[in-house]
Amino acid sequence: MSTRFFTHHKRSLIAIAALALVASSAMAAEPKESYLEYDGGVQMIGPDDGLGGQKPIVGMAGGSLGGWAAAPANNGPSTIGVSIKGVTQYDLRNLLNGSSFIPPDTMGAVGATQFMETSNGVYAIYNKANGAVQSMVSAATFWAAAGATGGLNGDARVLFDKPSQKWVAIQFGASVADIQIAVSTTSDALGAWRSTKFTGFAGGTADFPTLAIDSKAIYIGTNNFNAANAFAGTTLNVIARSDLLGAGAPTTASLKQFNTSLVSGTERGFAIQGVNSTGAAAGRVVSAALYTNDSIRYDVINPGTVGATTGPV
Repeated sequence: MSTRFFTHHKRSLIAIAALALVASSAMAAEPKESYLEYDGGVQMIGPDDGLGGQKPIVGMAGGSLGGWAAAPANNGPSTIGVSIKGVTQYDLRNLLNGSSFIPPDTMGAVGATQFMETSNGVYAIYNKANGAVQSMVSAATFWAAAGATGGLNGDARVLFDKPSQKWVAIQFGASVADIQIAVSTTSDALGAWRSTKFTGFAGGTADFPTLAIDSKAIYIGTNNFNAANAFAGTTLNVIARSDLLGAGAPTTASLKQFNTSLVSGTERGFAIQGVNSTGAAAGRVVSAALYTNDSIRYDVINPGTVGATTGPV
């Protein structure tokens, strides 16, 4: 191969690579299409509707499990100590005057002596030693007892914080723009709870709130949709753990919001999830990438303080 021929083709390859880079940069500024639609939230099923009328389950087109590795042969059998049925659609209907919700958005957490389940419409507490139901109440009843006011809109989460021996639950407030937080006063989920709230996304929906707790702060991520139900970006809300898990009433005075708008092109992810930790590590965040088919991770530096910032992805 002559030097001239090699140089010519080398320049051509560089030009092609440059065009590809420009194209990929342009594409990186376009969020994934699946994030641009809001499904309207929870669907209420009325007393006259059948329980079979659920939303269809959509699978991944052309997806295959063929490439997944088999479990190692030396894995022993798992042992189930207690099996809990959990809240059913019939339980919801019994407590919600004949109505229920699809999807239920269930979540559970294990405490010192109890297992607590939250769902759209009904919360339940079980004895974790034998699975016995200790309490099953409507979400409205739970939040009213915790001091919250107004209607409720679902998307609940719950965690048990081992260091403080307290439970933390979150859910939409009376408005889907708000996130309310309930904190137990002891390790007994049947005992007293207190609550506070903050505006997650003014004028729209602070959708799919996530929840995490570490040694410094509590982290709540939201996917934001405007009044027209169009995706408008994300928010990571960071609150000092002492403000929520201290001796006094819970407060969001230290709230620091990291907002990423749709038009900014900044990659801070979608479905932002803080990392739960009882160790010294704090401020770790993971999420689904907004612009690529990846997962991303970054840190919140000095979480729980007014000077908190986010590190590089």
